[in-house]
Amino acid sequence: MEQTKEDRMKIFLAENGAATKGPLSLLVQITRSSQSKEFPP
Repeated sequence: MEQTKEDRMKIFLAENGAATKGPLSLLVQITRSSQSKEFPP
């Protein structure tokens, strides 16, 4: 059974402990900004 975007979001929220819009917004912002960064060797 294929998961909907809503189902995937619920799983993401549960795994990362973001229950409200504030923590979710911060988590999304950090995730997006870290994707463009390179980690030091």
